[in-house]
Amino acid sequence: MPPQKLSLLDVWRRNRTTRWKKPKELKICTRQLPLLRDPEVAASLARQNVKLVGLLPPSGTDVFRRLTPESLAEIQRHAAKGKGEQNERERKKEEEEKEEERPKPSCHLEAGKVLPFVYEDPPPEMLNVPLEDLDPFYKTQKTFNVITRGNTIFRFNAEPACYILSPFSIVRRGAIKLLLHSFFRKFIIIAILLNSVFMPVIHQADYVFTAIYAFEALVKVLARGFCIGPFTFLRDPWNWLDVLVLVFAVLSEFISLGAPLFMVRMMKIIPLCPGPRATALIQSVRKLASTVILTVLGLCFLAILGMQLFMGTLRQRCVHLPASSIVLDFNDTAAFDSPGNSSFNYSEYIRDLENHYFLPGQLDSLLCGNSSDAGRCPEGYTCLRTPFNPNYGYTSYDTFGWAFLSVFRLMTRDFWENLFQLTVRSSGVSSVIFYAVALFLGSLCLVGLILAAVVAAYAEQNEAAVAEAKQKEREHRKILQELKKREAKCVERQKKKEEESNGSGPSALDQDKPEDLPRPCLQGWYKFASVFLKWNCCPQWVTFKKWVHFVVMDPFVDLGITIVIIVNTIFMAMEHYPMTAEFEQMLSIGNLVFVGILTAVVVLRIIAMDPYYYFQDGWNIFDSIVVLLSLLELMLADFEGLSVLRIFMLARFWPLFNMLLKIIRNAVVAVRHLTLLLVLVVFVSSMVVMQLFSGSYRDRVCHIAQDCELPRWHAADFFHSFMLVFRILCGEWIETLWDCMEVAGQPLCITVFITILFIGNLLLLNLLIALLLTSFTGDNMAAIDKGGEINNLQIAIGRITRGIVWVKGHIVRVIRGVLGENSNTYEIHDGKKQGVVADSCCSTADCKPRGDEQAGVEGDPKQRDPPDCFIEACSKRCPCLRVDITQGSGKMWWNIRRSCYAIVNHMSFEAFIFVVVLLSSIALAFEDINLEHRRVMKIFLEYADQVFAYVFIVEMLLKWMGYGLKTYFTDPWCWLEFLIVNGSVISLSVHMLGYTGLGTLRALRPLRLLSIFEGTKVVLTTLWRATPSIFSVLLVVLAFWLFFDICGVFMFAGKYYYCFNTTAEERFHIDEVNNKSDCMELIMMNYTEVRWVNVKVNFDSMANGYLALLQVATFKGWLDVMYAAVDARMVEDQPLYEDNVYMYLYFVIFIIFGSFFSFSLFIGVLIDNYSQQKAKFGNIFMTEGQRICMQKEISKKQKSIPRPSNRVQGFAFNLVTKPAFDIFIMVMTCLYALSLMLERDDQSIEAEEILHFIHLGFIAFFTLECLLKIFALRKHYFTIGWNVFEFIVVLFFIVGLFLADFLERYFVSPSFFRVLPLVRYARGGIRNLLSSLRMSLPALFNLGLLLFIIMFVYSVFGMWNFAYVGKMAGIDDMFNFETFGSSMLCMFQITTLAGWDGILLPLLNTPPDCDPDAFNPGSDVMGNCANPPLGITFTCSYIIISMLIVVNMFIAIILESFSVAATVSTEHLCEEDMEMFYETWERFDPEASQYVDYSQLSDLCDSLQAPLRIPKPNTAKLIAMDLPIAPGDKVHCLDILVALASEVFGDSGEMDALKESMEESFRVKYPSKVSHEPVTTTLKHKQEEVAAGVIQNAYRKHLLKQSGKQNKTEGALEKGGQAAEEYPASNGVQPLGVSIADQPLPDTMEMQPLMSPVEDELHAAPVEVVLHSAPSSASDPSTPGDLPK
Repeated sequence: MPPQKLSLLDVWRRNRTTRWKKPKELKICTRQLPLLRDPEVAASLARQNVKLVGLLPPSGTDVFRRLTPESLAEIQRHAAKGKGEQNERERKKEEEEKEEERPKPSCHLEAGKVLPFVYEDPPPEMLNVPLEDLDPFYKTQKTFNVITRGNTIFRFNAEPACYILSPFSIVRRGAIKLLLHSFFRKFIIIAILLNSVFMPVIHQADYVFTAIYAFEALVKVLARGFCIGPFTFLRDPWNWLDVLVLVFAVLSEFISLGAPLFMVRMMKIIPLCPGPRATALIQSVRKLASTVILTVLGLCFLAILGMQLFMGTLRQRCVHLPASSIVLDFNDTAAFDSPGNSSFNYSEYIRDLENHYFLPGQLDSLLCGNSSDAGRCPEGYTCLRTPFNPNYGYTSYDTFGWAFLSVFRLMTRDFWENLFQLTVRSSGVSSVIFYAVALFLGSLCLVGLILAAVVAAYAEQNEAAVAEAKQKEREHRKILQELKKREAKCVERQKKKEEESNGSGPSALDQDKPEDLPRPCLQGWYKFASVFLKWNCCPQWVTFKKWVHFVVMDPFVDLGITIVIIVNTIFMAMEHYPMTAEFEQMLSIGNLVFVGILTAVVVLRIIAMDPYYYFQDGWNIFDSIVVLLSLLELMLADFEGLSVLRIFMLARFWPLFNMLLKIIRNAVVAVRHLTLLLVLVVFVSSMVVMQLFSGSYRDRVCHIAQDCELPRWHAADFFHSFMLVFRILCGEWIETLWDCMEVAGQPLCITVFITILFIGNLLLLNLLIALLLTSFTGDNMAAIDKGGEINNLQIAIGRITRGIVWVKGHIVRVIRGVLGENSNTYEIHDGKKQGVVADSCCSTADCKPRGDEQAGVEGDPKQRDPPDCFIEACSKRCPCLRVDITQGSGKMWWNIRRSCYAIVNHMSFEAFIFVVVLLSSIALAFEDINLEHRRVMKIFLEYADQVFAYVFIVEMLLKWMGYGLKTYFTDPWCWLEFLIVNGSVISLSVHMLGYTGLGTLRALRPLRLLSIFEGTKVVLTTLWRATPSIFSVLLVVLAFWLFFDICGVFMFAGKYYYCFNTTAEERFHIDEVNNKSDCMELIMMNYTEVRWVNVKVNFDSMANGYLALLQVATFKGWLDVMYAAVDARMVEDQPLYEDNVYMYLYFVIFIIFGSFFSFSLFIGVLIDNYSQQKAKFGNIFMTEGQRICMQKEISKKQKSIPRPSNRVQGFAFNLVTKPAFDIFIMVMTCLYALSLMLERDDQSIEAEEILHFIHLGFIAFFTLECLLKIFALRKHYFTIGWNVFEFIVVLFFIVGLFLADFLERYFVSPSFFRVLPLVRYARGGIRNLLSSLRMSLPALFNLGLLLFIIMFVYSVFGMWNFAYVGKMAGIDDMFNFETFGSSMLCMFQITTLAGWDGILLPLLNTPPDCDPDAFNPGSDVMGNCANPPLGITFTCSYIIISMLIVVNMFIAIILESFSVAATVSTEHLCEEDMEMFYETWERFDPEASQYVDYSQLSDLCDSLQAPLRIPKPNTAKLIAMDLPIAPGDKVHCLDILVALASEVFGDSGEMDALKESMEESFRVKYPSKVSHEPVTTTLKHKQEEVAAGVIQNAYRKHLLKQSGKQNKTEGALEKGGQAAEEYPASNGVQPLGVSIADQPLPDTMEMQPLMSPVEDELHAAPVEVVLHSAPSSASDPSTPGDLPK
């Protein structure tokens, strides 16, 4: 059975429950180490596992031996001998031996590893000196070891270094000691870091650092040698960096090599840092190869498609033309520039930006389009084609390069809303289709596959690490067990000696379990601790301590402390700006009270526990530090914000919050090497960017800034360069790239930025996966798993709960006692009093009919037997609900319920409700801002709304009657319908009363679609099961964000205000207005254009702070929040440009810890929850039908196409089926794609004609290819999906020749579809990725449908509430909430979190930013203001829901990709495989007897195709399959098929279902089954043959001894049956008949693998031996039992 790949959930479950010991925890007691060199121990371990012997230290007394001249001479002698033996083997051509038989180095003694646990710690005199090599493999390799103080193994070449310095040279030994000293490594690291600091500042220091690097290289060369021999200087690739550093240093004297020299020097730190040397990263890159190829191909196709759709459209601008120049065709520039029209130069006029229309604050003029759904120009302006493209001309689809950059921007989703808005405005709303495909397939799926590939790479590494750790743990355990056995024998001997000598002493048995002794403390510490840290001075104090301990350790005290911390947190969160003096004083007093309470608790706990024990708990230490900082804050007036640390005191009592902090702590430790590598990449990138572009930004700043001042994002200094790189890693790279290309050129900037983006994001992805797989381990998840240790808080809550229950019960008993009621009234004789009625308490607590009528009901319970109406408790409490349904009105009631039940379960009723829901949802979309102008439509929609409401009410009543209230209100989907119907009723009632306040509840009607589609029901069920985990993690994230929120309020509250000039639309400089007082003076002086305004998203309160942090976490609107923080000075002071630039670090820290770690926690909790759901319920994102359909589609194999008998067709068939033909077609397709890439918007007429003829040639070629395949493959051509696709493409080509203008104008050019076959001819890895993507499509469809329904609901809601909001920021004439289409555009944009800050800003408008009395034409609504709380709720709720669904899409892709990787790589059995088996079977069983001879079984299994094929030699495997054999050595067809299928699937659960399918296919093939009782099996048959052979050989030897011919026929006897052939037949020995085709193996080797499956059975019972040919005599025809045994 082929090995199956692990899915992500398998890796996740293993990682979640894995708890293995680290190598440093594997220790052996010192007294047991000498026993490891005992030969008996080695022999015993060798019998268990041969590999364990290689782990043991060499025998002898001295394991570590110094390297001496004598030992070096011995090593050279062994090396010469080994070399001679090797030459002899080469001369005799003995290199054909297996790889496993060749000697290999010990993996435990590799260079760089820690000395294994089986070795003692080397003596101090053996450290840092040359030792004989510990690995036996290197005994002939002329090497020696050096072990450092950390027991790290280093290996050196024993040859003289540089042909001069032997291992005994003082210079070389000194160089080795210096090289391996930890101080030397730290010194080089410090030198590299100092070099990075001083290199850009002090160029003269470069010589000093060059000398240090030269000295380092010299030490390495002296210690290791240069290049001759293993383990020398140049044999380590990382040492090549030293050579490059020195070479670049010399070259820098002649040419400028600033950035490359700096990069090489910074890379030197990688091999110096502990941990893996970027091996994991390299493996991830190798795993990403196929995904990167698929991504590039997909982006190329999207770029070509974008070129053909939008080429030149982004040049269309709104231009004002003078009246005298109006002509019919504005695009005919030649007419304008003709000599006859010399008074008007069109080219110069169109280039003059003063003639263009600009929106306020925009650098580019307004785009427009000439289609009906494109953007319009203002009155007086005309939409004309200009030579300019947006964003400095870098955003366009005019050439392939810029188109590729645009679609790459779409894939990374960086500022794509700008590109989307520009394209929609210039090309129309129909371009949304392109962006939907590009985003959800190009971005979502490709990025998901990239993430899946990274997960696969890291999962494999993680599994390898776990396997290695487990292997070491098993070896450690086995060695310990053997040592204990050996030690027990020694103890017994010692006891005997003690008994003989009557001596006494400590028994060695007490030392069996080695314990790690604590690290010894300083002398006098214990005495000091017992005197000063353990307070037991007098009995009165001890008694007082006990009482204090009894009080402070009570669970209610912990509950009180938790409440105090929560209330304190609420007090801190209540701070805002501005505050009244009384409110501020209240918060100050509250702070004093809380500090006093927490201080008292800490002091009392110290008294109760003594300082010695109190400070041994980490949480106690943390509490003490927080209290001390709080006291320090009270003492220092200007020192604020330290009290916010009290929030983290909640983690002591909140397990999930504690887990988040553990994840952050453990993850930083676990991935410290990867984090260090990421920090190094950021640092090096920052320095490189500064080196390359600092001068360009300073010299050409006027190209990107009108005031010629450096922008906020530049590379003129290190800090701004660091922030620039950090922004790129955050995914915000395109805007900074535009500025860089404008000042420093395009090739260099694109290369540097894309490199940083790729390497940085690859590292971030690795870091994210490492965080997930290392954080959600068994230790961390134990904090939230059930069954954990109950803390004091839970004990206190349990006590309170039990107290409340007791009080409630006591009150009930008192009331019942007062009323004189018995508490058991409802339990006594209830069933007996009701008689028959009580027995039939079902559906409506009614009496069901008996006899024939009851049988009729039970005959079809789904259609005629409604479920219970009320629960049993209601029936007991209200006897009036019990109705006898066998007669009278009760029977009529029962019939009515059955009729309603039949109606609501009928398919026609469900289809009718679906149509009504769909129509009601569509009707909602027409209620837009233009409805007032359409009176007929308005009246029609009002009546339709009433009809829909009545239909839903009738549906609800029918379901109440049919299902009953019990079933209806216990079904969540019915609850959803109930709430929606209530909303419709309330909306209808309010409308009838003349109010319009609750009309928006009708927008929830489309949610009914969620309960109709099965796919959305599955997804919603999965999300609902994950809701507790989602809300828990959201609550933890909010608590964690609260820390940053309160810090932001402390630092920035009231500092975001500024004095603004509304006329000039700029804020005053600090020289004009310094603070609020100066601004108010201007306002008092009747300067109406002056306003003291605040940034809309600020930190003035906790709620505003959360909104600001959400914008920073989503990287939308975060720049404005950061700019205001960096410019802020003091409260009510006018901001100054970058007055406090280091405030950027606050947001950097929040993004790292508050965003990245929180997002990792969120993803991890979701995957963990889904893994549990998948293990419990199976499918989580797909319905069962979708899953089965996709598995059939994936496992479906293409049937082989028969070769035609016609000679010409056969030649064509041979041609098109050759791999070379596919390669040729792939090359031609690539050339065709290249011809499409060569198109440009401004290409000449000659180039256009040449490309046109080239395209015609390709059309002819592809048409001939299609016709040739149809001719060769005949009707089978259309059985292949790719061929059908190619046929359709060729049809488009041919139709496009005649209807090209029509297709390009209304559809799309057919030339694009030819790019799709590129993916087909890619190599197999990409096909697997496409299969993974195809397997994920049902899950993506279900999630996408859910997202569309939610988007629809929010679009309608936004259209009804924000249609009249003033246009600003992200809301304009095309993107708004006025109509359903424009509202959907806004929601589609926000779905990927793009531009939601621009949509939110207009929704926060309040006077004076808007006019509440503005007149809206055609409507009774006045004003253009919004409702900020409603706008924030609307926007934030949608982005959270959409982010949750989009994140789940990523997870679905990853999970399904892993599952398909595990299933596709494992061969499946489908109907085509069964057909193949039966076709092969017919060749071996032409008479259809259903049996074949046992001798033909080997040939039959070898003739099959994969996955059923078992190639020869297959005898041993066929015997182990234990097939039943019928009389005559026959094997049945179905038995063989089932056995072969079991080889493929093993013992998986799919085998049971597969057996039924195979039996069904067999019955179709053979209607009548011929069966015989099996007499034996293949395994038993082989055992009988072996036994017969043994007996016959023994009998032959006996006869030979008697005849005296043993010496002559000894050789023949060793050959088995050959002796019987030579022996005369008169002796009575017949030849042995063997029914197996293969020759038998020797007895010992033959039986060993065959005995393993039934080893227990063979030892449990004797084997009955039946000889088919046995010796006989004429005188005594005895049975085989007379033979000798």
